[in-house]
Amino acid sequence: MLPVPTHGGPGRALRPGTAVTAEQPAPGAPALGRTYVVLALLHVPLAAAMASSPTVATLHALVVAGAAAVAILGAARPATVAMTAAYIAGADVLWRMTDARVLHQFSKYAIVVLFGIWMLRHARLRLASGPVLYFLLLVPSVVLVVAVGGRHGQIQRPISFNLSGPLALAVAVLFFRQVRLRRDEILGIMLALALPAFAILSIAARATVTANSIRFGGSNLITSGGYGPNQVSSILGLAFLVLMFAFALVRTDTLTRLFLGGSAVLMGLQTALTFSRGGLYSAAGALLAAFPFLVQTPRARVRVVAVGLSVALVAGLVVIPWLDEFTAGRFARRIADTRLAGRDQLMKRDLDLWTQNAFLGVGPGMSKLTPTESHRATLAHTEFTRMLAEHGALGALAFAALLGMAYVHITRSRPGVPRGLAVAFGTWTFLYMTHAAMRLAAPSFVFGLCAAFMSMAHEEEEPAASVVQPQPLIHGGAVATS
Repeated sequence: MLPVPTHGGPGRALRPGTAVTAEQPAPGAPALGRTYVVLALLHVPLAAAMASSPTVATLHALVVAGAAAVAILGAARPATVAMTAAYIAGADVLWRMTDARVLHQFSKYAIVVLFGIWMLRHARLRLASGPVLYFLLLVPSVVLVVAVGGRHGQIQRPISFNLSGPLALAVAVLFFRQVRLRRDEILGIMLALALPAFAILSIAARATVTANSIRFGGSNLITSGGYGPNQVSSILGLAFLVLMFAFALVRTDTLTRLFLGGSAVLMGLQTALTFSRGGLYSAAGALLAAFPFLVQTPRARVRVVAVGLSVALVAGLVVIPWLDEFTAGRFARRIADTRLAGRDQLMKRDLDLWTQNAFLGVGPGMSKLTPTESHRATLAHTEFTRMLAEHGALGALAFAALLGMAYVHITRSRPGVPRGLAVAFGTWTFLYMTHAAMRLAAPSFVFGLCAAFMSMAHEEEEPAASVVQPQPLIHGGAVATS
């Protein structure tokens, strides 16, 4: 796992009263950067082993679960717990595409258990109205699933598939609202979220370069590493977003910064090659939404504008022309295609179901078995209309609670980088929900992370010299005090 950044560097703790200058990178920043590069590169051979053996993939999931158990039972700081949960959220697709023998919703439940038990152990489980109301409003329609005997005789599966994501989201929001994280810790959590994407990128890139031929048209299974293009492109797009922010904002050595920028380009490139537009549009939409907020402070403005111009030049002069040549012109046609791949019809179906079942809906997961006069029964892809179809008027209220939480996270974050990041990750979450509902754990975790930005100071507000107070840290399995 990615180590918690400390101003004393890995394995060292500063003495109480030591001054840290905000104008210079923290002494541990280069070491942390090199550690991240090594961990990212180690995911390349790890990916090959996991792709060739479900046993290795399962062992990887169990090792991560063990790390989560240590974080729960030990004296782990909130940042360590959050980094572990971030890695679990990022590894969701990796475990699925390598056939790890764990529950399909393993990542979502792991986040719930990790955050939930940690809050209970540290007496920090204070129930905020927004996340609690959001989830409780989705519960009453469960009785409809039980009443009809579930889907094909299964009651637990449709409930778990459709409510594990909202539950993980609510618990993540509760956790991040009740802990205070430093700026470097939050950036470390973001980087931990992107770490498993290096393995996913490796699997997808290897499948792309070793394929005898690739026929480009719609979403491409080969360039997605043999797994669902929508989910693969979403995680790669999220990693692109995170690495772009890290490239612009993380204070580290030049080589690490170049690694972050180059990795972001590769993530974006493979996202585009999946030909699943959801991942690309979600990342691009998040960046565009965040830009006006990120440039509100002078120091961040210079870096963000410089990075934005660099990305635009690289994309326009190198990446897009290469993509169009590699795909024989089909990439440009795919991006220009404004059709919604049938999702508009699914949304209309959901709205029809809502009008016929206004109060409680048809029950979580039951829209797949409930056709209307004009639409066949199939799995919902848009979370907002799914909430209406399967939870009725209560689902509409839950959606309002979700919007209310997003509004609070953004407006209570300080202007500049904190608010820009809250806007970016909030936007990514909502865009993801429009095309993939809550299939993965990532939107639940990312939305929860937005709450952390409410206590994050931007650089201009950080004092020139701050005093590091004694805190419990984990070093080499022992508890130290910094």
